[in-house]
Amino acid sequence: MNKKKLLIICDSHGTDWGCMGYAIRLKTLLSENWDTTVLAYPGKDLKKIHTSLLDENIQYYDAIVLGVGNPDVHPRMPRKIISLFKAMGISSARDSYFSVPPKINLSYLLRLPFFIFRILVIRLRTETYTSIQDLKKLTTQIIDYLSTKTTRLYILPIFKVCETIYGKSHNINADEINEYLFDTHQSSLINEETISESIYRHYRNFDFFHFNDDFQEKLTKTIANNICK
Repeated sequence: MNKKKLLIICDSHGTDWGCMGYAIRLKTLLSENWDTTVLAYPGKDLKKIHTSLLDENIQYYDAIVLGVGNPDVHPRMPRKIISLFKAMGISSARDSYFSVPPKINLSYLLRLPFFIFRILVIRLRTETYTSIQDLKKLTTQIIDYLSTKTTRLYILPIFKVCETIYGKSHNINADEINEYLFDTHQSSLINEETISESIYRHYRNFDFFHFNDDFQEKLTKTIANNICK
């Protein structure tokens, strides 16, 4: 029996960051009937992803799962502060330098002071990879391109973060993009209660951004149910 072809395009939410992500879980779960390819872009903005997808010269797939855009709505350390750290001799300084891993370990404890500094800074000055208008434009360009490569496109919403930690900026941006996706691509958007914020807010890792094993499993099953309808 010839297997159907599935392409999963994801940011870090789909990767094995803290636990096995939904991309590999889906690949395993659907392996009997689907031959799955994963293109992962952890931490990458949509402009880079769009360029990469065009360079990939993507073939036709029976179904495509698209889960990107979360890094674009997230507040970033201001470039001027990163430049200041580099001028002080910390050449490795970049946005991820001021983040913590998903699980508490020695690395987490060592980076915690930088993370606390980040939380204070982004409440005073908010920068993102991409403006909302550019994000809407890039989202449409990616969806339009992928729509020429499949008749079954499944789009994941932008996930919110813990507002108590990161402030309101990320979630405000997430709401706006999700509303845009609902208005423009409702038939492709996976917009179910099983993966809503009311559910996943209880399943975040200790970076208060990514999800733990339990929710990754819920997310995987929800996507699989949509694909297998």
